[in-house]
Amino acid sequence: MVNRIDDVLRHVPLRERPQPLNDARTIAALSEGIEPRLVDWSLGVAHAAAEEAYGDVAPARFEILAEMIGMAIESISINLIRYLLTGRDNAAGVRVSKAQRTSTLQAVHIGIPLERIIGGMRALDHRWRRTFIEIVVQSMPHEHAVALLTDIDRSLATYFGALIDENARIYTDEHERLRDQRVVGQRQLLERLISGVHVDDAVILQVFGVQPHSEHVCVVVSPSAHAEARAPQLDFAGFRQSVARRFADRIVNSVPVDQDTVWILITGASQLDEPVAEWLAGVATEMPGSLVSIGLVGSGTSGLRTSCLTATAAHALNRLSPKAGPVVTFAADGMLALAAQSPELARLFVQSEIGPLLGPGPLRDDLHRTLSTLIGLNGSLVRAAEVLYVHRNTIAYRLKRIEEILGRDPMARPVETRTALLLADYLSE
Repeated sequence: MVNRIDDVLRHVPLRERPQPLNDARTIAALSEGIEPRLVDWSLGVAHAAAEEAYGDVAPARFEILAEMIGMAIESISINLIRYLLTGRDNAAGVRVSKAQRTSTLQAVHIGIPLERIIGGMRALDHRWRRTFIEIVVQSMPHEHAVALLTDIDRSLATYFGALIDENARIYTDEHERLRDQRVVGQRQLLERLISGVHVDDAVILQVFGVQPHSEHVCVVVSPSAHAEARAPQLDFAGFRQSVARRFADRIVNSVPVDQDTVWILITGASQLDEPVAEWLAGVATEMPGSLVSIGLVGSGTSGLRTSCLTATAAHALNRLSPKAGPVVTFAADGMLALAAQSPELARLFVQSEIGPLLGPGPLRDDLHRTLSTLIGLNGSLVRAAEVLYVHRNTIAYRLKRIEEILGRDPMARPVETRTALLLADYLSE
C-alpha cells in the first residue's frame, strides 16, 4: 500500500535522461545520494517545466537568461527530490543552488523583473503537482489518494514558498546594492562636474542613461534650515514621484546628496518651453518647510554642469534666509546666489556696504527703505518721492543722511549697494 510521499517516488516511471543544461559535474554533485532513476525523472520534469516557463513568462531579452533559468529549474527539481526523500516538511530542507542564485542575480543586472524569475519556479511547481497526481492516481486506491495528494501539496507549498522567499531576498539585496552603487556613482559624477572636472559623454550616458547633448535642468530639494518640520516629516519620495509623473516623457534621475538633500535631474527636449518653476512651486506648497531651487537650463555636457552648478548656488541662497522658499531660481536670483555662496562672506559683505543702516529704530528703517527705493528707480528723487508718498526734499534730505552715515555716496556703486540690500532682506530674521 502506498501511503507516504517517498513511497510514491518508487512508482515514478523509467525514462531516458534528457540532455541536461547543467554540466555533468554539476549534475553529479546535485545528484549525490539520489537514485539515478529519480534524477532522470526529475530532469525530465524540469525540462517540461522549462518549456512552460519559456512560453508563458518569456520577457524581452529573455534569451539572455533562458539557459540560466533552465539550469536553475534543473537544480531546483533535483534538490526537490532530496527534500522529499528526507521526509522534512519545513523550510530548513530547502537549498538554493548556485545556478538559481546566478540566474536571479543576472536577472537584476539585465533588468528582468523578479516576477519573471518566480514564474519559472511556479511553472516547475505546477508541473510537479500534475506529475504527482498522475502517479498517485495510477498507483493507489482512490480512498487514499486525496489524503496523500494533500500531504504532497503541503510539502510542495512549503518547498516552493521557501525557495521563492529566498530568491526574492537575493533579488532585493542585489537590486538595493546596485541602486546604492548607482546613486553613489551619480552623486560622484555630479560633484565632479560641479567642481569643473571634465567628464566624457560616454560616462554621462552610462551613469545617468541620458544623451549628453539633450537639455538638462537640475533641481535641488531639501528641508528649510529654519523649518520646524525636518526631513522625516517631508515626503521627498512623493515629491520625486510627482516630478517623474509630470515629466513622464523625459528622463528623471533622483540623486541623494545627503540625508536631507536630493538633486533631481530632468533631461529631455524643450525644457525652456516648460514653466518648470511655476509647476514645482505648486508641488512645493504641498511640502511645508521644503526648499526647492532650480538651476539654469543647459544643453550638452557643459549645460549639465551649468544647471547643476547654478541649482546648487541657488540652493545656498535659499537656505541662507529664514524667509526663503519654497522655490528659488538662479534665473531670477543669480546675482544674489553668487554673493551668497558663503553665508559668512555674505554677512560680511552686507556689513561692509550698508551695515550702519541696519540698526534698529524708525530713522534707520526710513533710510533703509529710501535707499532701496532709490536704487530700484536708478536714483530718481522725483519718482522715489511718489512711491514713498513724501516730498522730494525729504528724499534729498534722507539721501544726504545716508551719505553721512555710510561715509560715501551709495549711488556711486549701485550694483554693490543693491546686492547688499537684497542680501540684507534674505539674512534678516
